[in-house]
Amino acid sequence: LKILLAANKIANLELQVKYPIEVKGKKICTYIADFTYYESPHLYVIEDVKGMRTAIFNLKWKLMQALYPKHTFRIT
Repeated sequence: LKILLAANKIANLELQVKYPIEVKGKKICTYIADFTYYESPHLYVIEDVKGMRTAIFNLKWKLMQALYPKHTFRIT
């Protein structure tokens, strides 16, 4: 990602970004994304690096996709 950032293929690279997971105004938990960045002005990517997916991760991942539908999600 640092190479893509240096080549201006992505922008605004951030690490360990926290997202609240709230349902009906009640905080359930927090998801911490490994990386976030823009691939284009309108394509915001939330990316996670996983060696093994846990049940908790799978649940948080699905909740994130439901709560933030305009973002693009990737697992590496």
